[in-house]
Amino acid sequence: MGYDTANLLRSTIGFEHLVHHALHDSKSHRCSYPSHNVEKTTDTDYTLTIVVAGFRPEDITITIENQILFVRGHSPRHDTHDHQRKWIHRGIAARAFERSFALAASLAITEAYFDNGLLKIFLQHAFPRKSEPRSISIATHPPH
Repeated sequence: MGYDTANLLRSTIGFEHLVHHALHDSKSHRCSYPSHNVEKTTDTDYTLTIVVAGFRPEDITITIENQILFVRGHSPRHDTHDHQRKWIHRGIAARAFERSFALAASLAITEAYFDNGLLKIFLQHAFPRKSEPRSISIATHPPH
């Protein structure tokens, strides 16, 4: 019986060397909403990009707890007349979400950036930090 390592790669950052040795299966890893990309930009840097169309920066929270990165989107404001609309097709999701990503102990978030419906979280290998829960602020201007 083989394992689907692609599923593991979608929900972990900084663990590429362990993909074939460690498998972790949970409901959060099977979630596909909202869509995201994980990109290794240098030997030490990663960018996590999450599609958050319809959300504002204040609708989203980013926290790290016990080396787990949590990105939560709270339902954006709903139109009070929404029930009166007659939708032909409603394909833009506006529901609350929670995505989690296991982080290597050496990874630290350097910045979070929100632009044009995309949330970009920049991570970099650094010295291990304490595993205290913390929140990450989201900028609305380009990084660097």
